[in-house]
Amino acid sequence: MMDYELFKTVVTQRIGDYLPEEFRNTHPKIHRVNKVNGAKDAFCMEPDDPDDQKAIPTLYLDDIYVDFAVDEDLNRVLSEVAYVFMTCSGRYIPDELKGDIRDLTDGIIFQLVNAELNEELLKELPHRRWLDLAVIYRVVFRRNEDGIDSFLLSYEHLEDIGISEEDLYELAMENTMRMFPVDRIDGGDSMFILTNDVAWGGASTILYPGEMNRLAEKIGGDYFLLPSSVHEFFVIPAKRTNPEKLVSMLRVGNGIAVRMEEVLSNSIYRFDEKKGKLELVAS
Repeated sequence: MMDYELFKTVVTQRIGDYLPEEFRNTHPKIHRVNKVNGAKDAFCMEPDDPDDQKAIPTLYLDDIYVDFAVDEDLNRVLSEVAYVFMTCSGRYIPDELKGDIRDLTDGIIFQLVNAELNEELLKELPHRRWLDLAVIYRVVFRRNEDGIDSFLLSYEHLEDIGISEEDLYELAMENTMRMFPVDRIDGGDSMFILTNDVAWGGASTILYPGEMNRLAEKIGGDYFLLPSSVHEFFVIPAKRTNPEKLVSMLRVGNGIAVRMEEVLSNSIYRFDEKKGKLELVAS
């Protein structure tokens, strides 16, 4: 199997072959980032022009290498990395959509993402903070049996549309609830998986008006929210466990089972039914 140092070299040399023209004036960059459990190699496509501020996400090469080790399919890994750069970037818009962004407002939705992991990206995107998370906006332009195609909404897009972030949030709320209705999957023993009808970006359903109160009614009181990924929350009755145990579960899940770009949070949240309030209780 290719060792990690060679893998880094090959990825940086070949990733450009998998990216569209919008990334032509960028170059691969790797820098070490100090994390709680050790340093990691952060990988991005940095613009050649220092004044070019269009958003490009950062991925961790360490995590990509672990994914590569599953089947050693370099073409698959490079294609998936390029896809993340394209769909999670304010730089890329498909050719067929390079018209008036105002024609696409019916497809504007919101999603919850990890605020810390997306700190640089958030500088270029209209967003709002929600506890330790962030609400961002996407434009869904195609949805069929093959999946969902979308791109991130940037400040530039928002200016073209001509509305405030507050109005954008209200528009996205209406569209997201219509396009992705909530789905509560019964896990037994009063436990639920909270997502949407396609289990894509389903963690944002927790923002739907009244949803947290409806969960409390179903469960019969307070509950913990364990963020499995950007696609779903586990909802667990508070009387069944404690947040310290859930943190251990979450650490293992995020470290092994969840792709880096799909990690939502390393925190546990509790909904207090009497207060009608959600709080961060452990991390």
